[in-house]
Amino acid sequence: MTDRGRGRGSTPPRADDRYAQLFAHSPVGIALADEHGHFSEVNDAWCRLLGRPREELLGRSSRDFTHADDLADHARAGALIEVADHRVAQVEKRFVLPDGSVRWVLMTFSSIAGPQGQDWTVAHAQDLTTRKRVESALEESRSELQKLAATDPLTGCLNRRSWDAVVADLVARSTETGAPLTLGIADFDGFKAFNDGLGHAAGDAVLVEFAAATRRLLGAGDVLARWGGDEFAIALPGRTPTEAIPLVDRLGEELPPRLSCSVGLAQLRHGESPATCLSRADRRLYRAKAAGHDAVVLRTQRAAASADSSEAARGRG
Repeated sequence: MTDRGRGRGSTPPRADDRYAQLFAHSPVGIALADEHGHFSEVNDAWCRLLGRPREELLGRSSRDFTHADDLADHARAGALIEVADHRVAQVEKRFVLPDGSVRWVLMTFSSIAGPQGQDWTVAHAQDLTTRKRVESALEESRSELQKLAATDPLTGCLNRRSWDAVVADLVARSTETGAPLTLGIADFDGFKAFNDGLGHAAGDAVLVEFAAATRRLLGAGDVLARWGGDEFAIALPGRTPTEAIPLVDRLGEELPPRLSCSVGLAQLRHGESPATCLSRADRRLYRAKAAGHDAVVLRTQRAAASADSSEAARGRG
């Protein structure tokens, strides 16, 4: 810059003065910490980030204002500088403001020599709070969309697409371990008359309550899906149809007095697809309904491996 540009008689600011102005007026939070990690200087932007006046910060460590879950990252800052390229490290962390709210920041650290050659640290902080809120909202939306894509919107049970994926894993596990896998179809008896008499809202309420009660009855590895209408599919790993009877018997107890439940069960055969096994269970469901409703149909111990005619109906009423 020429003398005319600076104005006649003006004296250019010293380098130290320029650096002091840059430090003070930077829109990015800047802090200088001594060898003990205590602030020796902070600029206005840093004070705004932490929501505290300068006098409350000087002589204290940023640890005092760091979220409890981020203290481990705070403790690693020095080590990160030592191994980082050009001795510059970055950490995302949260500061707790005086009102208890949280502010996310991106901290950039580097080492500088202190007045007596000590190992001091200069830190720059950028506010990430808005970005983090947007990311959190997007993640929640993504999770909700994934849930909607995987579940029945009324009952919260798995839908058919999710059933296929989950049961495929159960089949692979059953094939690997040799443990039994039973698939079943449950269907309400008299549901159309119930809907016609009390309305679809009452019918929907029964479906929701039945699904919730069934999930409570099932074990951790069991699977429940809404198959359509008032039909539900059940996967029971580690159990034969006979071993599943006590559980299945309790399903009808979760329905109002005017309704009952019929169930068809089939155990997965070696090399059989889940769809084929479920088709056998579906045929047994209709045999249960033909047997008088409120029944479970499964293969008897005396049955031949391929003879559907040897299926037996077991009533529950």
